[in-house]
Amino acid sequence: MRLPFSLARAITARAREHNLGARKAAYRRVRRLAAWVIWILAIVVVFVALTFGLAEFQFLPAEALLVAFLAGILIYRYAVPRHLVVLYEDGMVHARGSDVRAARWEEIPFLWHRPGVLTLWLGGSDGQVVIRRFARQQELAAALDAELQPRALARAEEQLREVGQAAFPPLTVTREGVQLTDQPHGPQSVPWRQVAAYERVGGRLVIDLAQPAVPASAVPPAAFDAITANVIAAERLMDQTDPTTPPVRAAPQVAADVGTGQAWARAKSRRTRVRTAVQGTLVTVVILGGLAILNGQSSHLDAVCHGQAAAGTAPYNGGPGQHPVDVEGDDGLTSAEVLPPDLVPARRADVQLVACVTSVQTPSVAATCQYTAATGTMYWENYTITVYAASTGRRLAGPVTVQGGNITCPDATLAGQGQSTVTQHSLLDDSQLLNAISRYAG
Repeated sequence: MRLPFSLARAITARAREHNLGARKAAYRRVRRLAAWVIWILAIVVVFVALTFGLAEFQFLPAEALLVAFLAGILIYRYAVPRHLVVLYEDGMVHARGSDVRAARWEEIPFLWHRPGVLTLWLGGSDGQVVIRRFARQQELAAALDAELQPRALARAEEQLREVGQAAFPPLTVTREGVQLTDQPHGPQSVPWRQVAAYERVGGRLVIDLAQPAVPASAVPPAAFDAITANVIAAERLMDQTDPTTPPVRAAPQVAADVGTGQAWARAKSRRTRVRTAVQGTLVTVVILGGLAILNGQSSHLDAVCHGQAAAGTAPYNGGPGQHPVDVEGDDGLTSAEVLPPDLVPARRADVQLVACVTSVQTPSVAATCQYTAATGTMYWENYTITVYAASTGRRLAGPVTVQGGNITCPDATLAGQGQSTVTQHSLLDDSQLLNAISRYAG
């Protein structure tokens, strides 16, 4: 992971001050979003963008919305990290904002595992470090266990030999049994014979306690269940110290537990990375699909009729000469059908002008056309012509409305079975369109 320059320099300086050796790994806090939240946001954003783009012909803002959403998700999750843990051969550096602290492994006495939270004690009155919502946090927890649990066990064994007890707050292991320091009636010592069973559950140590044969003045607890410091070392030291169980050596067991935890954490990190990559790819495909739809629609020259610039077209300079025109209309008009050849663009890059034609039928009858099986009633059609510069979407002329002057009856018409009358409409005469655009087309 690449770190910001100033933060990396501060972390490196702290590591050198404490002689931490070579850097091994870096972990950072990330801002998480549930997959279902991202999917809902993506679907809503794509829907809004397509609606805005296709209905209002606002293609650029719609495309910008999609790009901004994708960039926003990435920035939200992977913005410059301000909370980091960097592991070295002989210790670690914790950085949160401008607070950068380092400690060697032997200077870290306690590690607590809570659901989704790691708490370390770096020593001193302000030495508590809380780690939550880190990327690959299980992997970080396993790496910390690999360094701290064996050291905690060795330190506890020495304390047990020298002073007869070893602390794993809120539990203390003694030669005679365990001391429970978080009980309602204060600390309570429990001899080994009253320890019926115990097991490690995540970061908790659960101890089932047998009731004493002679009643005590205070009601003894039936169980101990608490987040325990250095819980792996605590459990294995109890295995080694409890005289009521078969003798075992704690160090190999701690090493095996730590190895199992690291293997599990690496496997889970791989699964998480694969799942994140798949989800990220699918969301990206959805966003890119929306962009492709918008880009495809915006590439149609009818978007110019709504004031949108058309990429890949030629600029219109208004000078002398011919300026090729693309005709866009709701009657399916094409340039080749209604314009002379010298104004018909051979390709998109030649288009300088777009003539937009819309039509509205009037109730006035223009002509009657007779066919073998039906009669055609032709109504006058009004055509509105507006001329735009293709490369900018700027309106140059119009709208101008003319009455379709071509009332020639078609050679044939389509009539349904039993239909005796068909509706027809007058057509825009070629000269009418040329008159509307000639000032700009040349």
